[in-house]
Amino acid sequence: MKNTLLTLLFFSQLTYANVSRDRLENKKSGAAAQCTDHAGRILEHGQKYFAFKEEFAQNGNTCDDIMEERECINGVVTGSYIHEFCNENKSCETDGSVVEHGMELKLYREPIAREFPKCESQVRKCVDGSFDGTDEFTYSSCETPKQKNKKIAKAYEKLYKVAQKNGDYSLLNKPIFKDYQKFLREQALEEAKK
Repeated sequence: MKNTLLTLLFFSQLTYANVSRDRLENKKSGAAAQCTDHAGRILEHGQKYFAFKEEFAQNGNTCDDIMEERECINGVVTGSYIHEFCNENKSCETDGSVVEHGMELKLYREPIAREFPKCESQVRKCVDGSFDGTDEFTYSSCETPKQKNKKIAKAYEKLYKVAQKNGDYSLLNKPIFKDYQKFLREQALEEAKK
């Protein structure tokens, strides 16, 4: 392994020395050196081409945003981008989530499940600005009634403590808490039936 590394190091230094000597000779003779690009193509001095940073324009960029002009200048190619082609695929947006072309996202039929205790979902793929699959599934999150009521219950408990402390229960008459109180009554009736 050590011998291989030393051999590679020796040949890379030898190649660098030969390229440097060739460039120096070309400068002395007035001839401009050719270049070899990243794909192994020979370029003449002064020859230009465009290359792209990525194969796909993403994150709101266009291909023009990720393109650079590269040029052969006396044996050296300027720039660093290596992709010959670029595709502009549009991202998809749903319910506040942005998904890049080709990516998948689990989407839900509704933000709060109608059927307890499950949220219906579908994995949909972003294809050039549109999701594949059924258009009924557009929400990036879903809560079951039980999850929603847990959040409401925590808020209700906090407000109830404040109401007890202040002697003012009017805060508990908000519509959202009335729904929660109705849910609690229904749950108690179901428990009583058992």
